[in-house]
Amino acid sequence: MSNKKLEDLEDFFSDHNGRIPIIGTGIVGSSLAAILSGSSKYVSVILLDRNISTEIPVGSSGLAPGFVGQLNELPVLTELAKRSVKHYLTLPDQRVFQQLGGLEIAFTSVGVKSLEKRLKLAQEAGLKAKIINDVEAIVKLAPHLINVQGVQTGNPKALYFEEDGKDPVIRTHIERENAEKSGAHLMDGDVEEIEMLGEGHYIAHVRIGKRGERTQIHAEKIVICTGLWARQLAAKELWPIVQVKHPYSYSAVRAPKVPSPFVRWPEVHVYARDHGDRDGVGSYEHTPIPILDEDELRGINGSLDKWPVEFDKVLEDAGSVLTTDVRITFEDSVNLQEKDPGSSGAYKFNGLFAVTPDGLPLVGTLGNGVYCAVGIWVTHAYGSARLIADVVLGEKKEEDEWIFKQLDPHRFGERTEELVQKAVGTYNDIYNRKQ
Repeated sequence: MSNKKLEDLEDFFSDHNGRIPIIGTGIVGSSLAAILSGSSKYVSVILLDRNISTEIPVGSSGLAPGFVGQLNELPVLTELAKRSVKHYLTLPDQRVFQQLGGLEIAFTSVGVKSLEKRLKLAQEAGLKAKIINDVEAIVKLAPHLINVQGVQTGNPKALYFEEDGKDPVIRTHIERENAEKSGAHLMDGDVEEIEMLGEGHYIAHVRIGKRGERTQIHAEKIVICTGLWARQLAAKELWPIVQVKHPYSYSAVRAPKVPSPFVRWPEVHVYARDHGDRDGVGSYEHTPIPILDEDELRGINGSLDKWPVEFDKVLEDAGSVLTTDVRITFEDSVNLQEKDPGSSGAYKFNGLFAVTPDGLPLVGTLGNGVYCAVGIWVTHAYGSARLIADVVLGEKKEEDEWIFKQLDPHRFGERTEELVQKAVGTYNDIYNRKQ
């Protein structure tokens, strides 16, 4: 994939008509670029990101575990997930979406009741799901991950979602490639400010590449898909985006096994997945650690932050749900930033992601000609990108009005400390079970 040089885009910077920069090349921005560049309405689409060329993935999309679980207690998120999966299944490259299923395991009566409630919701949403009562049948779905002794404690049950799956990082690259094939430009650039010259004429002030050259990109419309850094570009409108820290670890390299579903233990806020030649585990079982200071946020490279020492105990506890053989492969893990590129050992990272006061992303119009699609999980990426593309292209569908109303970036009004703390509190309830 080529990375356009400054001189190659000279005409792009000066003429704004039909030009649309997309800020952020994660899965949402890349999907949106593929959609818009395939339209005849825009002669030039440009994907801008400050970390396009890094060897280590540092954005949210590159670091995300990649679980695509379609059911959410909030119907709008279930709808976006269903639309996303429907699209993924039409793509010719089977690496884009691995429909291996999702498994949720509960040990207590309260946990089992929650699974039964979710089964009903899944059926109402038209999703294939079933309760599994037999311990052997549960373990058989992911034998190398599930601790048999742990599962046999407390008469467990599991909820199996047949149509869920995993979304590899490669899908983001494929969407970028598709966008480039349709004429989109890809460029390393740190957007520092968006300026409005007049209706339908904006300037994105950009610092280009490692040398830090400054330039201006004139545009008819601009879309913000930066996720974590959205509020730095539109602090007044996008304040509801709050960054929180999250621990995740990859095991040491192992021999490939029969692919298994993504596994979750909701009662202890732990999840694990098979990454092919490694396993991965993450946990929400800790007090949320938000980043509320703007100066601290500016000093962070991508979605990677320093590893809090308290996360060691969080992941150690999370390992109790795994088999002993798997658990020991996570020992002696090093921080991703310090990892030797050729190392086969275990590594961990403190990844950041965005939360909002109601657990929903911000998708829609910020102002005349400026749009956003931020705070979005990989699960809902394409559905959200398609929505904002329809708005930008003037093809907004009447049947989607209920979705736009719930995702309206302006729905919270003015910033309050209470709403910020409410956003932080959603970290421990990412599937919105308390809604």
